[in-house]
Amino acid sequence: HKAVPVPISEKDTLPDVIARIRKAHGLSQKDMAKRLQITPQYLCDLEQQRRLGSVEIVEAIVDEFGNGPKWRRVLHAVVARGHGWDV
Repeated sequence: HKAVPVPISEKDTLPDVIARIRKAHGLSQKDMAKRLQITPQYLCDLEQQRRLGSVEIVEAIVDEFGNGPKWRRVLHAVVARGHGWDV
């Protein structure tokens, strides 16, 4: 799969980033979940902020949709802030 460049910033939230990636790639939650090898329910929970995300989900998103090392660092910071960590 070719990654479509999706801009992200440290001001984003994980739900923002996931929705932006899904829309940029024209994917349903079910299709994106399949590409990330997670359940559609888990992806829905992430998008609805019922779950906070993890290093593993960040790495899965980066491996499937990432746009370089800076993008990876920013996404890790987004998730860390979602957990309340000061980054």
